This record gives sequence, C-alpha cells and structure tokens, in this order.
Amino acid sequence: MSQGNTIRHGAAWIFVGNIGYQALTFLFGIVLARLLVPDDFGLLLTIQVFTGFAGLIAGGGMGQALIRAKTATEQDYNIVFTLQLIIGCLIYTGFFVVAP
Repeated sequence: MSQGNTIRHGAAWIFVGNIGYQALTFLFGIVLARLLVPDDFGLLLTIQVFTGFAGLIAGGGMGQALIRAKTATEQDYNIVFTLQLIIGCLIYTGFFVVAP
C-alpha cells in the first residue's frame, strides 16, 4: 500500500470516527433532554461547557506538542506533567471558590 493510500485510509477512519462521535453525542443529548426536566438539563449543559473549557485550558496543546516533537526528553514529559497538574489544581481551586 502506498503512502498516499495509507494517508487517505487513515483520514477516512478519522472522519468516520468523528462523525460517529458527533452522532452519538447528539443522540445522548436528545435522550437526556427527554429524561431530565429543563432545569436539570440546563444545569448539565452548563457543567459540560465549564468542564470542557477547563479541559481545553488544562491541556493547552502541550500533549500534542510532545507527540509531534522530533525529540522529546524525559525532562520535557516531566515539565508538561507538572504544568498540567498545576493548571488542573488552579482550575479546581477556582471552581471550588466560585461554587455555592
């Protein structure tokens, strides 16, 4: 199999996987909307938005940078782990302080 065919095959699987993920997320959202009362569903979506944003901030692309790096030392992994741990603790502290 040529490299071009391998790339196309991999891209097709990624596309199908992403479409499947979006479809399942949509279906679960519909099921939850039918099962929960509107106030609880709104609270659930608000929590999902905040935790999704927190995950985006906590990751910060550092893991992807390690994956794409030509050479990554153990020190690089330690730094990324420590930074993500600190950012996660700060986000937790912020949520804890803001929570009623």
